[in-house]
Amino acid sequence: MVRLKIVLIAWMLEATNVTLLICLSMRLKRSFLKRTKHIRARLFDYPLSPLLDAEHAITPETSRSAIPPVVYQTWEENLFGKRHLAALQAFRANNPDLQFVLMDRKVRDDYMARTWGEHPVYPIYCGAQFGPMRADIFRYCLLHDRGGYYFDINKAVTCPIRALHPAGATAVLSHELSECNILPDREILGFFPHPGQNIIQWSFGFAAGHPFLKRTIDYICDYADTYANRVFHNPKSAILQLTGPGVFTKAVRDCLKADPSLASSLCIIGENYGGRAETNLPGSEVRYLRQPPYFQSRNQPILVLRETHAAHPIVAASPDCQPVA
Repeated sequence: MVRLKIVLIAWMLEATNVTLLICLSMRLKRSFLKRTKHIRARLFDYPLSPLLDAEHAITPETSRSAIPPVVYQTWEENLFGKRHLAALQAFRANNPDLQFVLMDRKVRDDYMARTWGEHPVYPIYCGAQFGPMRADIFRYCLLHDRGGYYFDINKAVTCPIRALHPAGATAVLSHELSECNILPDREILGFFPHPGQNIIQWSFGFAAGHPFLKRTIDYICDYADTYANRVFHNPKSAILQLTGPGVFTKAVRDCLKADPSLASSLCIIGENYGGRAETNLPGSEVRYLRQPPYFQSRNQPILVLRETHAAHPIVAASPDCQPVA
């Protein structure tokens, strides 16, 4: 019996050592990958190249669709690594019936100034301290104006986009894997395949002027004072609330509660487009070598407004875009 105990103890110690070695090797691997990301990018992804927009072929099917056959994307600059560029080109090739339009920071800023310069959302766009916030606001405004589809620059779906929904749909949405923690009101609970989860806004499709988009823009304007001129320990969380899936999910839910008939032309798909989503295209992380990722920021404001009702100290505005005087 004593010998058995000794054997068991020895085995447990050996298993513990193996586990520690595995954990150590994983940490070393992560450290190595982090420290060599610039070298690996130079070897496998440089030189960076621009992505050319793809024209589409109008067919009877696309012309009858309620959602215009255009996919909009945005990034700070039109330069991408080899693997990322190849993945973006493959995404376009998989959708020959759609036009793809990439808008960089300058084009995005010009559009917002020209089209939304007199709207209350424009000072919020200008005062946003992070590129993803401006990209969030831009996508809502652009598709409200024009309709079409939107995809983040590192995202795609594995099937043709138009195969995801019927031609008569005026809104195409999907659920995130992340939990919302607040359930929808009972009267609209049945509209959602996964009612306890956020709605994706890294991609969606809309007919122009859709109420979901208008309400999202209105909510951003309504809540901006609460977030303006404050320092957040984790800016990412605040951004997700004010301009990301937090505000978008709230807007969709509230619109459906106010007008349940909107559900008749709504196509909402399960998690990550029913498993068809590519949420991190190969090589897409290389873009962060030139544009620092917002999710690593700490103890910073996310929004600066010159005029606000919130009682918080004013801090320096974004150098990229000055608020309207």
